[in-house]
Amino acid sequence: MNKNIKPIIFFSLIIFFSFSACSKYNSVKDFEILILPDTQTVEITKYTDTSNEKNESAAQHTVKIPSHIQKKPVTNIGEKAFYKNNITHVDLPDTLIEIGTRAFQENQLTNVIIPDSVEIIGTESFSFNQLNEITIGDNVTIIERGAFAVNKLMAVNITDSVTIIDNDAFTDNLLLFVFIGYNVTTIKRFAFANNYLTRITFPDSVTEIEGGAFALNEITDITIGSNVNLVRDTIPVFELGFDDFYLSNGLKGGNYVYADGGWGFAE
Repeated sequence: MNKNIKPIIFFSLIIFFSFSACSKYNSVKDFEILILPDTQTVEITKYTDTSNEKNESAAQHTVKIPSHIQKKPVTNIGEKAFYKNNITHVDLPDTLIEIGTRAFQENQLTNVIIPDSVEIIGTESFSFNQLNEITIGDNVTIIERGAFAVNKLMAVNITDSVTIIDNDAFTDNLLLFVFIGYNVTTIKRFAFANNYLTRITFPDSVTEIEGGAFALNEITDITIGSNVNLVRDTIPVFELGFDDFYLSNGLKGGNYVYADGGWGFAE
């Protein structure tokens, strides 16, 4: 027998088991679930963390959510299901449709990929993490209140499927750049407040922006459509007096630039 065969077999087994350990999903014992009666699909209601034992000193705490439990697709993550578990990375299945209120709030996530199957990103679902990168799937229609608030995002791409960006959705980040998708119609109060934006471009689909949506930024370059309703109530949408300038110019669309203490049309 060739003396090299045993070492090769042994080395191959090490690679196989190492790969399997890294790629496998969490045990179904790690999750408490609810079978949704109308759809016969699964909602994860709580993460029980049997494998990681909530080790708060662990450098890495990865959760890989299976696409099926009890042979039924996982479509929903319930309210506070993964709340405050010191999770550093999560893999979301492509069967997922809705991420519930505060589902992943107060973890240590640095990046997240929202699958194309997801339609609703719930209230405060990823707030109070360490996110510096997110990918929003192509079927998300609503980014609910505070969904990504209080993170470390420097850039965000809002996909064309999104129509509403709710209150405080991206407030208190480090945003330098935002791309707003071509089907967004409404941007609500404080949605992008307290960031570092210096310029913003709105697609023609945007018809309403609420008070404080871009407060506490440094925006001096705005491209906006005609007749956008700036709902100021007691708080202006933008700073440096842009709201009044836009209104005084008959809600005319175009590129506005702030220079030498005042707003004007870019040439």
